[in-house]
Amino acid sequence: FLHRLCGSVELRLNRCRRSCEALYRLYSAPPGLEELRRLLPYRGSGRYGLCLSHRTRRRVIKRLQDRRDKSQDHLFLAEDSRFPLSQDLMVFVGEKLVCCKSNKAWSLFNGVFLTVASLRPLRMRDDETEEELEVPVEQFHRHLRSALALTYYVCQARTLSDPPGTVVLYETRHRKFSSRHLLVGLSRAASVDKVSIA
Repeated sequence: FLHRLCGSVELRLNRCRRSCEALYRLYSAPPGLEELRRLLPYRGSGRYGLCLSHRTRRRVIKRLQDRRDKSQDHLFLAEDSRFPLSQDLMVFVGEKLVCCKSNKAWSLFNGVFLTVASLRPLRMRDDETEEELEVPVEQFHRHLRSALALTYYVCQARTLSDPPGTVVLYETRHRKFSSRHLLVGLSRAASVDKVSIA
């Protein structure tokens, strides 16, 4: 359809405004995965983990949460069986969250990133609009998830560079991992030194 729409003209993008030139070259004409693993070796858990499945997303978040300093002030939110993708979370001021179910009354919209501003009451700031909002603790798991790990689907159309940190691509050996996942994953980082492949 697009081919017909543009009159059979081939369009090649040669300028990237999202990431550094070296990373753009990597994802615009990627070598094989083994070569990418050599070029972008796994350097431990990054700021953002990208996963195919929610099971892996939850496992990565748990591993990162287990390493946290529990002596710092935090809010513990137990897994809520009403929401199957919820999990036990320690929430700290400054924590990045992602909205997974909209609620217009609270100005929460699916896919929006938020930063925890206070714990009691639980208030957060929308990273795009800077608007502060409050979510009742009992509704947390219905609407929010940790942004420590995301699925490839959720992170499309956004650069994961605020705050700066490494993007780690997980499940790259999974049989359902595709070139589309690779493109989405590589293109989320802002520079080649900020992405690694697990």
